Amino acid sequence: MSQLLKVQQSERVLLTTVDRVEGLPAIQCFGAVTGQGILGANVVKDFIAHMHDTLGGSVSEYEEVMDDAMTRALQSMARKAKEYGANAVVGIRMQTGVYGERGMLFASCIGTAVKVDMD
Repeated sequence: MSQLLKVQQSERVLLTTVDRVEGLPAIQCFGAVTGQGILGANVVKDFIAHMHDTLGGSVSEYEEVMDDAMTRALQSMARKAKEYGANAVVGIRMQTGVYGERGMLFASCIGTAVKVDMD
C-alpha cells in the first residue's frame, strides 16, 4: 500500500513498503533515509492504561500516542528524502517499542529515497 505524505506546502513524497512503485519507474536512487519519533506518555494516560489492562479492553490512549510517534517518524524520513531531491521512499520498514524506565514510546523507520518519473 502506498501513501502520499504532505511534507510542506504543496510538496508530497510517496511512501510505500514495497520495493518499487508499480507503473512509476525510479530514475534516481539516493540511498537510505531514516526517521524517528519519540513521545512520552503522561501519568494520566499511564493510569488509564493500567485500568484498561486490569479490567480489559483496548488502550486507545497509548494507541493515539503510538500513532503520533509513527507519523512523526514518517514525516521526518520524508523531509530527509525531499532534501536529497527524492519524491518517493520505497521499501519502508518500521519498528516500535518502549525506551527507558519512564516508558517513552518510540517509532523508527528506514527506507530508500528515490526519484520516480511521475509524468
